[in-house]
Amino acid sequence: MHARLSSLEEYTTEMERIAPQLAEYASRVESNFVARKVDRTPKECALWVPCREGRRRIDASMINKINAEGDYMRLYMDGSDCLVHDTIRHLMAQLDAEQFIQLHRSTVVRADFIDRLMHRERRWVARLRDGTEQAVAKSRVGAILRSLSADSSTGGSVSPTFGKPVEEVSTVNETEMKRLT
Repeated sequence: MHARLSSLEEYTTEMERIAPQLAEYASRVESNFVARKVDRTPKECALWVPCREGRRRIDASMINKINAEGDYMRLYMDGSDCLVHDTIRHLMAQLDAEQFIQLHRSTVVRADFIDRLMHRERRWVARLRDGTEQAVAKSRVGAILRSLSADSSTGGSVSPTFGKPVEEVSTVNETEMKRLT
């Protein structure tokens, strides 16, 4: 038997009420009290930014990219942008880590806003859906490729030649493959 009661007093009252019926079927009663509530609601993924009348809520799904501009962060949304006095680290803590990717120390983008990753002249570049391109830090390439490949249908490891035209893939030698990974 399972029951959810709001207090120990309510538990005692209910046990006294059902004790005669329970005694016919049970020789021993064990109680388990769990006093902590588990909140299973998903974390709200939104930012609250200052505006003229106070603060405005911006849903994370509306944010395409975030660029650092000194001590400020510029949030780009479809057709608009806003400047917020904050740090990238603090904004990333408020956003869903699976939904956003930090390409560079000064650039964060929503994962589904990346159209293509390209390897050009020994550097990785992300082409975004708005047509702009953002450099990818060398130190972040591996993690970015792994996180983006987790959504792919292959489910395996990412080829170090990801983003290169098919003609170039056949000419990549073993040394270059090790260097790219």
